[in-house]
Amino acid sequence: MLFPPLMQIGVAILVLSKSGDCSKVKKNKRNYEDTTNQNIVPKSCKEKDILVIGAGLSGMAAARDLQDRGCKVKVYEARGQTGGRSRTEKDNLPPWDFPHDLGGTFQHGSSQANSITWLADRFDIKRAYVGGDSAYGERNSTVWIRNSDGKPYSRGIVDESFDLHDEWWKLNTKYLRQIRKKKLKIQKSLKDSSEYIFNTVMSLSRDQQALQDAHITSNFDNDFGVEHSLWPLDGIDKRDGWWWKPISGPDYYLPDGMSQVIDLLEDGDSSNEKTKSLQVNLNHVVKKIEHSKKRLHYILL
Repeated sequence: MLFPPLMQIGVAILVLSKSGDCSKVKKNKRNYEDTTNQNIVPKSCKEKDILVIGAGLSGMAAARDLQDRGCKVKVYEARGQTGGRSRTEKDNLPPWDFPHDLGGTFQHGSSQANSITWLADRFDIKRAYVGGDSAYGERNSTVWIRNSDGKPYSRGIVDESFDLHDEWWKLNTKYLRQIRKKKLKIQKSLKDSSEYIFNTVMSLSRDQQALQDAHITSNFDNDFGVEHSLWPLDGIDKRDGWWWKPISGPDYYLPDGMSQVIDLLEDGDSSNEKTKSLQVNLNHVVKKIEHSKKRLHYILL
């Protein structure tokens, strides 16, 4: 089972030989839209014990991928449950008897570059369309956003807002480059610079500024849990910035909850008799990782 590379980001993987020697795995730069040639683990890993630290989506996908290719894998998770920030609970009080996610909820983008798309296709997971970027980008999903007169925005206004958002990125980027070229200390937050650009360079109307605020909130506040008034301007390139390549396609959610993806990764492919469940050790905190040229140690609390 070969998983798209996005699933193997944000997880610590320790590769140990029986003698304790470290194994270095080359990191290859990839086009996220290219889902071919994804096996980055050398064949020799089948002879090694592998520890995956973290039982979130990335960790479980990496562990499943490695174990299905014959590696001996153990997963350590600090908390008492798998899933990382993806957690589904079910309300058993009728008539609201349905699963609801308390963490990660949406499948952003529908191309195969999105690992959730790949898994949903493989395991035939039910999905429901919810719209485009910022939740008001396509079809009739703009109806819930109202202008200053209390009326829905027109299709043309929303389309224009996306073009203006691209212009906003470029202007912030230009300002940031000028500051760095002059080696000046950056004082402004993302909110400060945005308000200045909105009111001077771009001269936005009240409604367009409201839509830009919604875009920025979606990109920063919602994704990172930090108000953009607290986000330093020089931090925008840490969020992939102007070279960010988004995954194409509209957004979906999983009506039966995101945890089903974690469960499928943990249990494996039920149609394959050789598939074994992952060995996941909950409530195990990895306090420290020490390594030298020949040996690697991990310390559990």
